[in-house]
Amino acid sequence: MKKISLILVFMLFTIFSFSQNIGKYLASQKGVLKKEKKEMVKDVLELTDEQSKVFWPIYDAYKTEIEPFNKILVNTITEYMDKYETMTDADADRLYKNYWVVDESWLKLK
Repeated sequence: MKKISLILVFMLFTIFSFSQNIGKYLASQKGVLKKEKKEMVKDVLELTDEQSKVFWPIYDAYKTEIEPFNKILVNTITEYMDKYETMTDADADRLYKNYWVVDESWLKLK
């Protein structure tokens, strides 16, 4: 019995540790992707120094403003996937409303 308990504790510890590492990894990759996206935009636009001085603060402010809405959208999609098999009408209504709040917010920012 002790052996089984020890194995279960070890497995739970491993899973918990793995999930924390995945979270840290994903957070670090998100930062890398943001930098790469900005570099791609920079390469495509080919702005002069004067244009860059005007454009990048606006771009950065927009990205900062839109971030909370992107998080809501990701959470909504994740919850949809998690509850797909067991979703109630109330869940579906709430997720639908979350999506439209995000969509309307994006339009207001544009």
